[in-house]
Amino acid sequence: MKLWWVMFRKEWKEMMKSYKLLWMPVAFALLGMIQPLTSYYMSDILRYFGDLPEGTTFDIPMPTASEVMVSTLSGQFNQVGMLILVMASMGLVASERSAGIASMLLVKPISYASYVTSKWAGGLALTWLSFGLGYLSCWYYTTLLFGDLPTAASIQAFLLYGLWLSFICTVTTAFSTLLKNSGAVAAVSLLIVIAVAGGTSILPGWMSWSPARHLDHSISVLTEGTVGSHFLLSLVSTAGVMIALMALAILMFRRKELVE
Repeated sequence: MKLWWVMFRKEWKEMMKSYKLLWMPVAFALLGMIQPLTSYYMSDILRYFGDLPEGTTFDIPMPTASEVMVSTLSGQFNQVGMLILVMASMGLVASERSAGIASMLLVKPISYASYVTSKWAGGLALTWLSFGLGYLSCWYYTTLLFGDLPTAASIQAFLLYGLWLSFICTVTTAFSTLLKNSGAVAAVSLLIVIAVAGGTSILPGWMSWSPARHLDHSISVLTEGTVGSHFLLSLVSTAGVMIALMALAILMFRRKELVE
């Protein structure tokens, strides 16, 4: 456990040196404030920058606070945020493998499981920190401009959507363990995440277990005050898939390193 903690601290220091601990939370914070600000000032934006004929009038209905939060989760965070997360996680292991650093570390009394899981834990910690700041930014501007939101529902939605981001981070970390090329890691991870999200959207009945359902559950909490159906199934399956992915990644990583 002591060696694992040393590896985790090493990963945290690496994120500080690469400024990942700075730019990723800032990026999510900016994403969080975009939707409430643009929704509130859309009429002014169109009036001054829309190049509309003089005298043009339009009436844009003002969304509710919950609608703004939903738009941020399903739009900003689920599109740009997902891309940022994959790009930030793609080199967690792959970059050290390609540089030969991983082989040097594993010569020491450090197990493959400790090495990979410390990387995974560091990625998850950064994911939750960044998403937390982004969500707080969105919540602040939404309540400031559109009215109050139920505190309990807001916290539940944060935790539920965080599970979906944790799954994305896990997928990327797993393939970062298996592949040495960071670009290949990003491409494969994005394809899998998009396939899971797309399949869940197209076949909701068949994909009730899907990790992507946590987006739907977070939206349901914000709009209806309760999670959707099959919540426990998606929760258990998400945890199971994440653990299975990391176990498989550790096993394959060990075999690859022994062969090489």
